[in-house]
Amino acid sequence: MGNSRNAALVQRNSGVRGSSAHTHGGSANVLVELVATNLAASETLLLETHSSIPGYSASFKTTSVTLKPGGSARLALMVTIPNGVPSGIYAMFIIGKGENIQGGGWLLINVGPPVPPPP
Repeated sequence: MGNSRNAALVQRNSGVRGSSAHTHGGSANVLVELVATNLAASETLLLETHSSIPGYSASFKTTSVTLKPGGSARLALMVTIPNGVPSGIYAMFIIGKGENIQGGGWLLINVGPPVPPPP
């Protein structure tokens, strides 16, 4: 990967408040914003996700994005959770890897029945 630098971008979940998505054995669309924080030149990033959610799948509408220094990109992410996954809050790490940089951020996935708002 050449001269790899950390914190090249941060992930912000701008489509769902609180950097989380909610599902109960189904799919959730999430709008993810990648923000370049340490780029010296434009970089094409390949995107991937990692999570401990049993049997989950996640896919971006596009598998790569080119960021410019100080730039950002919004991407749609579809997360599918199979039925039978135990209720709970699971972390998903979203990574962007380029030839010279890599970085990422966390997304929280709430699996289970909706929690009613406080009175």
